[in-house]
Parts: sequence; C-alpha cells; structure tokens
Amino acid sequence: RFSETDSRGFAVDAQSNLLVSGETIPVDGAEGMMSAIADRPESAECLTTKVFRFALGRTEGGADACALDSLATGFDGNMKELMVAVATHDSFTHGEQEQ
Repeated sequence: RFSETDSRGFAVDAQSNLLVSGETIPVDGAEGMMSAIADRPESAECLTTKVFRFALGRTEGGADACALDSLATGFDGNMKELMVAVATHDSFTHGEQEQ
C-alpha cells in the first residue's frame, strides 16, 4: 500500500535509478518504474516470450523466432489479446514448425 512515511516515521524516498538494457533510467515511485518498463520495446518481447513458453509448455526453438517476432510486434499491451494470439498461432496449434 502507498505510504509517504516508513514504519519509523521517516519520509519515503521513492526516487531511484532503473538499469534496463545497459541504460540507467531515473524513476520516481512504482508508477514511474512501471512506465519506464512499459515504454521499452524489450518488455513486449520478454512478456510475449514468457506467455509463449507457458502456453506451449516448452522453451522456444529456432523455428519459433518468426512466431515470437510477429506476436511481440502485434502486442499492444492487451494481455487477453496476446493470449488469444498465442493460442491461435500455428506454433500452438501445430507444434514447432521447421523453417
């Protein structure tokens, strides 16, 4: 829960620096951190990969690179749409395809 003071009454300093892909990004609080992460293209790629792995029950293979790229490119932040896209993708319905 949000609090401006800690358990001893000292002011909470929510400013920090976040290291993302070798770049230091100053953030202020949880909202600032979430915005900094959400605005990065790596976030869509990472989340897409995690959902893909979970849905297929395996790690991605070399033949899945195009699938992951198209899923990440089409991801606009809507988790429901991402899950539908993964579940209806050929990699999910037909298994890993050779290129």
